[in-house]
Amino acid sequence: MPVFREEAVISGQSISLETGNWAKQAHGAVVYRRGNLVLLATVCAEKEAKEGQDFFPLTVDYREKIYSVGRVPGGYIKRENRPAEHETLISRLIDRPIRPMFPEGYFAEVQLLITVLSADTSSTVEGHCITAASAALMASDIPFAGPVAGIVVGRIDGKYVADPSFKELKSSDLELVVAGTREAIVMIEGASDEFTNDEIIAAIEFAHAEIKHRLDLQEKLASKMNLKKREVKLLLPDSSLLKEVSDFARTKLAKANQNPDKQARSADIDSINKETLEHFKAKLEGKENAELNLKHVKNYLHELEYYVVREAIFEKNMRADGRKNDEIRNISIELDV
Repeated sequence: MPVFREEAVISGQSISLETGNWAKQAHGAVVYRRGNLVLLATVCAEKEAKEGQDFFPLTVDYREKIYSVGRVPGGYIKRENRPAEHETLISRLIDRPIRPMFPEGYFAEVQLLITVLSADTSSTVEGHCITAASAALMASDIPFAGPVAGIVVGRIDGKYVADPSFKELKSSDLELVVAGTREAIVMIEGASDEFTNDEIIAAIEFAHAEIKHRLDLQEKLASKMNLKKREVKLLLPDSSLLKEVSDFARTKLAKANQNPDKQARSADIDSINKETLEHFKAKLEGKENAELNLKHVKNYLHELEYYVVREAIFEKNMRADGRKNDEIRNISIELDV
């Protein structure tokens, strides 16, 4: 297998992507290097979804090996321990921007592993992990509408900093994890001192500009490899059936969502969902793929509620409980209890 490598100086540091020399059994594998930080991102996917599968089984697993800091487990137990809490949280950070980039209706099992081979305390790792995970998918034949890249933004002495070190973060009044494509931001998570809207927007714009350099790197690597994505069978719901569901339940859901009593509102929505399912269960009985189509109806009801709430907020200036967007509900407190 030929070895492909792409390198660029980004935010004052050399970042390289290499594939073809490591993890050759994987469908996609990239070694990501930045300073002393070395990540191995690998991805494997089943050719087809399991029969009856109605969700996307994506597993993302981020691990920091003890040898990445020049140590090996000693004592009686010489194996690596189970993932620490921060490893689980970073796995979720990687999952969040990656998952929506797979095609709708793609339900084949995918395993995405990101392993720290060499650690570097001069940089936070979250953004690099997201970029490495996306690069592994770009270097594979797995269908993926990427690339995606991530970055951690800090602000020190009023200046925004890309991927600050752990030491720098202590003096930063902002820690923002941002992931995005060339067209849009797809995930934001972080914490800060009190910031104005303009300051947060400036931080996001700074992040997006930096993200584009990381996207360029991935696209150049993928262009060199010139891989053809595999053809997959997508399990998409019947659009005419979804229209029937919308016609049957949308108006009812919109009315139920305006109830100011939260418990009554939830009860009304549950009742409408049950009524809709019973209606279509009777309608689909005896037809081909009746059970699968009923699952589509159930899943679409959750989407329909999302559309109803979103429509009320942006088009009618109304919250889910009937309040205007600038109205605050009555709140009471008691002291000396």
